[in-house]
Amino acid sequence: MNFKKIISALCLCTLGFQLTTYPLNANASGQPILRLKVNNSEDYIAYAGEKVTFTYEIDGKCEWSTSGIHFNYDSRLIPDGDGEGNIYFSTGDAISEMSMLKVYHRTGIDINSNIAPANSGVPDISQFVSPEQNCIFVTTSSNINSGKDGIVISIDFTVPEDAQDGDTYEFNFWFLKSDMFTDVDKDKSMQEYAFTAPRNCSITVGNISKLKGDANLDEVVDVADVVAVASYIGNPEKNVLSEQGISNADVHSRGNGINANDALLIQQYIAKIIDSLD
Repeated sequence: MNFKKIISALCLCTLGFQLTTYPLNANASGQPILRLKVNNSEDYIAYAGEKVTFTYEIDGKCEWSTSGIHFNYDSRLIPDGDGEGNIYFSTGDAISEMSMLKVYHRTGIDINSNIAPANSGVPDISQFVSPEQNCIFVTTSSNINSGKDGIVISIDFTVPEDAQDGDTYEFNFWFLKSDMFTDVDKDKSMQEYAFTAPRNCSITVGNISKLKGDANLDEVVDVADVVAVASYIGNPEKNVLSEQGISNADVHSRGNGINANDALLIQQYIAKIIDSLD
């Protein structure tokens, strides 16, 4: 996986427009759904100190060319970076054929304390970027409809070591009139649909199942765990398992990682061919 640095300064010009919302257009030519996920979940349960993978994704079976999207993350989360304020990210299949990608990052403290007061043309944006949040802006473009379903970018975050059970960390979209999501024909109906019902995500700190075979951490061992393990083996980047899920699923020759033998052993346990996964 190729990692790149996020550009550390969010473009000021994107902040001079008011927040906007759109009614649902069921007749839109394309019906893209913008999604934020953590470890492939919109409501992920994590433990203190856990490293997770956050993704910005598109689905809806539409083809698109140009986008400019804002989202926030809780500033208590620790993104992977170089220690100098720059964050690492990787690109996904959704934009593999795009001709241009730029990713910008700015802290909520900087936006609220420095940018807005120093620029008379920049409105108060604290209603959607608080000092407790940091902002990311992703923009892409192509002269053909090369955008597709899948992951746009992913970023690894670490949950604080001192996190307490019940602590919640949210990721959320927000849209300015300057934001966009459209095709080469500049079809506004596609953009209106995309901005109507984006799917946000969150991390909640809680008790994590350590049950052997429980790959998806739902505190039971069933066929869903076999599917989760098999999917992870087939494509670990797309079908993410948590660190604890990987540990739970490593039931065959423990310590050698997850492979088909682990899925088979869990399946035999579910079928009562074997009595235990210990």
